[in-house]
Amino acid sequence: MYYTPIVVTGVMTLLLTACGSSGASEATPIHAMNAEVCTVGEARDTVLHIRNLDDFEWAEVTVDLVKSDVAYQGKFDNVRPETERPGEAITDPTRFSVDDSPGSTSLNPIGNRVAWRAVLGNFANLESSKIAIATPFAAEWTGDVHPCR
Repeated sequence: MYYTPIVVTGVMTLLLTACGSSGASEATPIHAMNAEVCTVGEARDTVLHIRNLDDFEWAEVTVDLVKSDVAYQGKFDNVRPETERPGEAITDPTRFSVDDSPGSTSLNPIGNRVAWRAVLGNFANLESSKIAIATPFAAEWTGDVHPCR
């Protein structure tokens, strides 16, 4: 009878170790996606193209554009595949901004009581881009921004 609690404890430990912990978090896998981000034009007349080279529609799309080491973010409801309908040029750079409002992860040089949003002035001289989608599954693409061909 003296050995029963020890044996039960040992068996429970072995089962927990072998089966893993039910409290462990599982990471959502990030799928690969095919995309292209390119520009047409010069200086302030530059327009942006975000091309979905996959065969499915992207939804809940977040696009980061890096210019002068600052990431400007824009959100889109969906982006259709190029094979279905070629994407239209994005002409309004102010759709992309840096959120420096209180509570954001960026520092607000004006102070915590003032909210402001720095918008992208133009699409010229973009360095890189990152596209993240949430639907139909989580996926990311990162690449340089280059002139469209």
